Amino acid sequence: MLAGMRGAFITGLLALALAGGACQSDEEATPSTSPTPTVTGKGPRSPTPTDGAESTPTPARTPNSDPILRLVDEVLFRDLNLRITVAREQIEVVMVEEHEWPDRCLGLVPPESCLLPIEPVSGYRITLRANAEDYIYHTSREGGYLFAGTPGGLNTVLERAKYYLVHEAGIDAGQIEVARVEEIIWQSACMGLPSGDGQCPPTGAGPGYRITLRAGGQDYLFHADRMGSAKRVHNTPD
Repeated sequence: MLAGMRGAFITGLLALALAGGACQSDEEATPSTSPTPTVTGKGPRSPTPTDGAESTPTPARTPNSDPILRLVDEVLFRDLNLRITVAREQIEVVMVEEHEWPDRCLGLVPPESCLLPIEPVSGYRITLRANAEDYIYHTSREGGYLFAGTPGGLNTVLERAKYYLVHEAGIDAGQIEVARVEEIIWQSACMGLPSGDGQCPPTGAGPGYRITLRAGGQDYLFHADRMGSAKRVHNTPD
């Protein structure tokens, strides 16, 4: 009987040992779920699942990626900086309107007065703002442009022309009337007038006005730009 009990005991131990070995094998077969440590420093590293995966970068929005901002940066800013002293960061684009201009004068003079090719031109009417003032440009899509002045610019030059007649010619303001206003494109900053030093820089070329004021039966002619400058020309014949 004792021998039988001893045999059963040994048999039980063997069964437990075999079961423990099976459990250990199952645990070793289970993959580890611990995170892969971050590799820092130089030297080779094991490839990750995302290595080599193709990704599509998001393009950065820079001034040169936008045709309007490119036109402002490369063309209009330089022109406006010749007219007023302003830093590029002080200029903002407040409005852009697409336009189909009737000719290469970009809608700034009547077609019969345009000396440039009479053909439709696709472009923009761009309003820039600097120092709390608005400045308007007419442009083509290819980068051609003309300065169109400021809102109310014609009224400004008319008032300055009248001011000249009142304070320089001694004419009563109540006698002054506007006889004629012609839109014109001046070929230089001299606006068709002789320069004191005989030189007229082309940087001031652009659209303007030929204004005729009348007082006491006499006509007075002024040449003006679209920035508010008006220059007396001479008395015209009756």
